[in-house]
Amino acid sequence: KNDHASARVETVRCVLNKLGHDFSIDVVPWKRAQSDLQHGRSDGYFSAIPQSHLDAVATLTAPIVLEKWFWFAKDAAMLQQPGFPSALKVGVLRGSNQEEWLQRKGIRIAQSVNQLPSLLKLLEIGRIDTFLVDEHVFSSLLSITQAKQWPSRFERYVPMGLYISNRFLALNPDFIHQFNAYIPSCAVSTLHLSSREEERIRAQVDQRVAPLLTSGSLRELLVKSNQLNSKLDMTAIHQADVKWITASDEGARPEWIRAILDSPESAHLHTWQEKQQGLFREILLTDSRGLLVASSEMTSDYYQGDEEKVSQPLQMASTPSSVRHNGWFDRGDGHYPTALIDYDASTGRFLVHISYLIRDGQQLLGVLCLGIDLEMALKSQG
Repeated sequence: KNDHASARVETVRCVLNKLGHDFSIDVVPWKRAQSDLQHGRSDGYFSAIPQSHLDAVATLTAPIVLEKWFWFAKDAAMLQQPGFPSALKVGVLRGSNQEEWLQRKGIRIAQSVNQLPSLLKLLEIGRIDTFLVDEHVFSSLLSITQAKQWPSRFERYVPMGLYISNRFLALNPDFIHQFNAYIPSCAVSTLHLSSREEERIRAQVDQRVAPLLTSGSLRELLVKSNQLNSKLDMTAIHQADVKWITASDEGARPEWIRAILDSPESAHLHTWQEKQQGLFREILLTDSRGLLVASSEMTSDYYQGDEEKVSQPLQMASTPSSVRHNGWFDRGDGHYPTALIDYDASTGRFLVHISYLIRDGQQLLGVLCLGIDLEMALKSQG
């Protein structure tokens, strides 16, 4: 069992222990696990991608792990060919999530095999040109066989959850909500970037963001907003936040909210975002207390100062040496050293957030926070 597979089991075990449920976990073949769930012989099945034939009998939890799917090939040039991957001979593990995804995408599969070493052999003798597999599974094989590294190409992040039978949920209606609530504290290592990924993303983002950090109009707005908002107490701030959240949910926007979202500065952020070809999904600017002053789109909250992506940089602002000049990644509760991956179930996108302090000399003006499309960032690295 590789480390990544162990992390999945331990995540589920951790959550179920916190819920106080008696349980047992059995390791069985993929097809059998689905059949057992469909026919009521088990209450759950993991790790799984959304599958229409299971949706009728079970409900998928929030992600317990994120798989990173890569194409591997003998020749790096093969991974950059026109028409990739449809124009190539594709191999895949039989019964895997990758096989189901390829079939769903209409990508022809040249060879399906039972074991990963067989794919390597087929690649060596030219029976296939490339294969798609989870990075952790492949890395585990290389560590065991001491085989060479292979050229690779990132395809996608895949949220893997636990399918829970609707029969069980009918008897335990709050289970899914409670299960999802405990996932972040139990799946720490599987929902964060690797150090290498974090550095690759930082290298792309810092240079792009630099013009915003020195924008005269944004700085002027922050100076005015800090002066205007300095006398607001927390009671008034929370009252405004409630009104903002209500407007976000209902779609009705009072004049003071429209004034923020329709300002020239918000329009500037939106225009800049559109020029970045999908790399950024959201951009917001707060004053030195975490109050929203401009945004590329409607946000769920007006007061951002209680969210890690803003609160942590603000807390560290008094000690500049502790905040890197080129931005601070949101690491969640801070128990893991790299960026937290935020999965948006409504859009199916993966985001990481990076925040930059904006200063005028020694005076803190505010925080610029950006939501980065993780898959777009990794794919743009080639």
